[in-house]
Amino acid sequence: VNSSKINSLASISGTGLDDFDLNRVDIRIKNNFDNRYWNGSAWVAEETYVTASGTNSWTYDSSGVIWENNNTYSINSRASDAAGNYQISFGTATFLFDNVAPESAIVSPVDGLAYSLNNPISVVSGTSSDEETLVEEVRVALKGNSSNLWWDGADFAAGAPQWHTATGTNTWSWNLPELISGASYYIAKYSVDEAGNSEDESGIN
Repeated sequence: VNSSKINSLASISGTGLDDFDLNRVDIRIKNNFDNRYWNGSAWVAEETYVTASGTNSWTYDSSGVIWENNNTYSINSRASDAAGNYQISFGTATFLFDNVAPESAIVSPVDGLAYSLNNPISVVSGTSSDEETLVEEVRVALKGNSSNLWWDGADFAAGAPQWHTATGTNTWSWNLPELISGASYYIAKYSVDEAGNSEDESGIN
């Protein structure tokens, strides 16, 4: 997870190796925003290590850690062997925690507005944003309201939404197929950020 962006972290795992038998692995979880450390139940000012389960292959149950949105964290692992030697160079991973979904909007076409040969529409366009990380992609689906079927890339034939990746992120667009004059359509969209958070689907008619 080093230098990554994540939205959950239920466990921390790694490996250890030594010429002697390993005795244990301790890890230090640091909140880089306020320089506090996780002691197993709370964030504290004093530098603190918690003990992982296992040695050569170890894990730590981090489901109880109170991760805060838009904070960066550093995790260091430190092994010790049966002879009492401690690891000198720490294993380190740093990540940004983001559990808030991005937001997106359809700018064109306008909800409820009628389009025609004199007022044509061939592209869906919009915007998206995320306060913590970058928006990774925007996905769009198109449904014919009379048939209640979704565009599958070739025809209105799917009974469930078929998601198509838009071009761009902060400003995005998706080319519409040829539409039937006099018919109405529903356009759905949602965005996904770098941490894997997905916005709830919404759309316009």
